[in-house]
Amino acid sequence: MAAVDDEGATAPFSNRLQSDAPGVKGPDLAGPGVDVYSSWLVAEGRYNTISGTSMATPHVAGIAALYAEADATARGRALKALILAKCAALPNGASRQGEIGQGLVQAP
Repeated sequence: MAAVDDEGATAPFSNRLQSDAPGVKGPDLAGPGVDVYSSWLVAEGRYNTISGTSMATPHVAGIAALYAEADATARGRALKALILAKCAALPNGASRQGEIGQGLVQAP
């Protein structure tokens, strides 16, 4: 799981494939993880924004649930394969080849 900002750039804190670590697998996909609105109330009617892969992960989990609801046979590896097949390419794909596997998760 990697986190990207609203322009598709990999967040500086995010996991990514490291060129100096051959054989180590990078993240399969990315989700929005920079300045995401949270349920953390900071003032009446105002909520905090938080950054982290911990903010990107719930997006992917929710999208997985949508795919699973749409196709009752999509479970486990089949569900993962479906989600990865539907990912959108990230900007500057050629220069980022392999950095984040398949790209940005997409809802059905």
